[in-house]
Formats: sequence, structure tokens, C-alpha cells
Amino acid sequence: MRLKDKKVIALIEDDFEDLELWYPVLRLREEGAIVHLVGKEA
Repeated sequence: MRLKDKKVIALIEDDFEDLELWYPVLRLREEGAIVHLVGKEA
């Protein structure tokens, strides 16, 4: 839990691979980070 309560923003765009997004997001969450996904549309 080295990243407990740290906030991280993952910026996403139209052309991304699922694993390029979800693997880092899941690993960060495992370490205790709060991850927000941000894109130009909901």
C-alpha cells in the first residue's frame, strides 16, 4: 500500500488498447491509489 490515498489521473483518447489502460489502472489500485479516468467524453 505504498500509494495509499494518492490520486492518479489516467488520460484516455479514442484509439487505445484495453490492456494499455486497465493493467496500469488495476496495478495502481492494488497499491492503494485512487484512479480517475478522464477523456473528452463520458
